[in-house]
Amino acid sequence: MILNLELSNWRSHEKSFFEFSKGTNMLVGFMGSGKSTVLDGISFALFGTFPALERRKISIEDILRLNENNASVSLELIWMSKRYRIKRTIEKGKTTTKTDAEISCDGKLLERGTTAVNSYVEQLLSINYDLFSRAIYSEQNNIDYFMTLDPRRRKQEMDVLLGLDRFETARANSISLLNRIKSQRLRLEQKFNLGNLKDLELKVIENQEKLRTLTQEREGIEKSLEENKIKNLELLNFFKELKKKSEFYESLNKELLLLQGRLEVLKKDIPEKFVVVDYNIEELNNELNKATASTKSKNQGLQDIAVKIGGFESLLKNAKKESEYAEKLNAELKMAGGTEKLAEFRKLLDEKLKLLTEKRIELNMNSAQIEENEEILKNAKPDVSVCPFCENKLDQDHMRKLIDEKTKKIIQCHESVDRLNIEIENTESHHKEIQKKIHEIELLVQKVSAIKPSNTQEIESELVNLIAGKKKFGLEMKSEEEQLEQLRKNADGVRRKIEDQQKTIKRIKETQEAEVRMNELRTKITEIKFDKNEYEKIGKEMEEARILYENNKGQLERLTMQIKNTEQVCQLLGMNLKEMRDIEGELGYLVNVEEELAIYKNSLLITQTNLRMSLIESINVAMNEIWRICYPYNDYKEIRMQVTEKDYSFEIFNGDWVVLDTIASGGERACAALTLRVALAMVLTPNLSWLILDEPTHNLDKTAIELLSTTLQQKIPEVVEQTFVITHEEGLMGSEFASSYRLNRDKENLGSTKIERI
Repeated sequence: MILNLELSNWRSHEKSFFEFSKGTNMLVGFMGSGKSTVLDGISFALFGTFPALERRKISIEDILRLNENNASVSLELIWMSKRYRIKRTIEKGKTTTKTDAEISCDGKLLERGTTAVNSYVEQLLSINYDLFSRAIYSEQNNIDYFMTLDPRRRKQEMDVLLGLDRFETARANSISLLNRIKSQRLRLEQKFNLGNLKDLELKVIENQEKLRTLTQEREGIEKSLEENKIKNLELLNFFKELKKKSEFYESLNKELLLLQGRLEVLKKDIPEKFVVVDYNIEELNNELNKATASTKSKNQGLQDIAVKIGGFESLLKNAKKESEYAEKLNAELKMAGGTEKLAEFRKLLDEKLKLLTEKRIELNMNSAQIEENEEILKNAKPDVSVCPFCENKLDQDHMRKLIDEKTKKIIQCHESVDRLNIEIENTESHHKEIQKKIHEIELLVQKVSAIKPSNTQEIESELVNLIAGKKKFGLEMKSEEEQLEQLRKNADGVRRKIEDQQKTIKRIKETQEAEVRMNELRTKITEIKFDKNEYEKIGKEMEEARILYENNKGQLERLTMQIKNTEQVCQLLGMNLKEMRDIEGELGYLVNVEEELAIYKNSLLITQTNLRMSLIESINVAMNEIWRICYPYNDYKEIRMQVTEKDYSFEIFNGDWVVLDTIASGGERACAALTLRVALAMVLTPNLSWLILDEPTHNLDKTAIELLSTTLQQKIPEVVEQTFVITHEEGLMGSEFASSYRLNRDKENLGSTKIERI
């Protein structure tokens, strides 16, 4: 039994808590008040989904209340004398929305995580969401769903509800599979030939013998090739030593020739009489550095004066602009009326605001009178003899007179509303214009007070002094720059003489080093013992050995290619042989599968038929037990469901069995629909005595609603332990419901659901 349900930020529910009892629990409220959301919350708490979410009419994000990032549902139930609590949460992140769940028993955590909790609930209650949504949960306006369908559609829907459609699907799949296997068997029989199988076996033996012969020949070539490889390696090592000695000999001779040429060039560039002179370049550099520093200092001073001149010129320009701007602002302020006009505009603004408030109050009063009179007209009809104000009896003439008076009053109020809307619009326009003028005057006053005029005469005097100082500094600068240029020319001449002297000293040193190196090279060349004839002879022997090795290598490659080709032929023949043997084996397997599938197909049909009859018999037994409880009269003793090839029909017994649709009234149909719903829940979920009905009064008249109310309060609790009903129909309410709640909500302002226990 479900004890309570708590919804937090769940659709229209900000924070709602419901306590439920054994028997029938009622929730009543107008459309959009959040009733169906409560049933969705029960389904989501148990199985992590509900019909609208499962069919993707809404997304998981749509569950979250407006402007909220998280929601939760918590459900408590008693099961097998233990108290369980299931809580599920929804958390909206930046990119994804996550769900989580946990289930506990008597305060001890049992499982956590959506998948784990779903599995635990299904095992605990021995029911999954699919069966819950079909057998227990009757969706909005769907209590008589199976009574209103056309025959073929009803047959399909009932088979789905009873789980029999799976047999039909399995049988269709078995026929399709049987046809595919038969087609595959015929195709394989065309490929298989016993003579081809024997030829393949003979060819495999022949190619295996050829492969053994080629392999033995390759082993002999590989042995000869290894012997040639060792001899070649010895010759190669000796030849490498001779080649290294030859390269060293050639490099020494080459270096000797290069040094001889270099020595001749160096001797030409050295003068016959060369004397080293000591030049005092340091004194010249010091004098040049002092002159450069002085010139740089004066140049910086000249730049500083130029910067100051630019600054004062900018100050003078800005001071003139500010003076002109102040005159312009004063003129604009005078044209706007000055500060004297400001008080007059503010007083006028207050008057307009007061008038606007009065007009809006009058508009609201007329709108309220329109709504009040329209509500009276809605309840006041010519064929109704009770006054909607005082509930006194009225004749037809007084009622029509009342309707005419209220109609005229509504027309007068509408005319007043139209007039007031125009007057409010004009007043608001005048109000905005006055506000705009006040803002313009205040802005001009602020701008005028913010201006601070500068002293232009002082700026002009300072600027004249700076220009005169700059001219004087410039003349001094020119003289120093001429002296600096002469010092630079003198220093450059001395530096060139020093560089020429250093180059000559370097050439003399290089000449001496070259003569020493040439003597060393001549000594090393005579010490090397290099025989060019022996070098050429070893090279020839090595080439002959290489040719012999390459010939053997070519023979080995040809044999290897032949062996590879033969192996590929053997592999291909083996694959063909295996394929042929596999086809032979698969043909036998497919014949057996065809026989077994034919048996399976026939078994499915028999099982489906027997199961359908068994289920219908159980449902009819349950329906007649419930019918005697729910149906308050004695004219129809029994009810049953019949099945044909095209339909599930519903019949009632009044001495003869007759089809329900042909004679039943609205109340009788309501009892029949409720009987079927309870019977389905009892047969399909025998261990879970629950029933959930969403708006069961669809298409019922007043009498049928009263009968349904009595049945839900007094009869259904005899066969169903706990029932949940939601409705907008006040006539369904009664005093004997186990628990009752009224739900309200301000939909126009997106308000949250408010609950009241009745």
